[in-house]
Amino acid sequence: MKSIIELRDYQGEDQIVTSWDIAEVLKQEEPPRVFNSKIPGLDTAIEGFEPGELIAVSGPRKGGKSLLAQSLTKSFEE
Repeated sequence: MKSIIELRDYQGEDQIVTSWDIAEVLKQEEPPRVFNSKIPGLDTAIEGFEPGELIAVSGPRKGGKSLLAQSLTKSFEE
């Protein structure tokens, strides 16, 4: 079994990094572009949609899920 020192000094692709190291990397990156839904309450609650997010919409039948998805698509397009 490898010693802790060997693991600490490992510099490969899957090396262990601290949360402090990740925070420094994130500070240097440009913040992601955020899209608003143009639904004020929703935008306030989730602070916008980021590219690459997977959004699941659920609810009862005939509850307006498709209309919500169409409204979001139109807002994102604009």
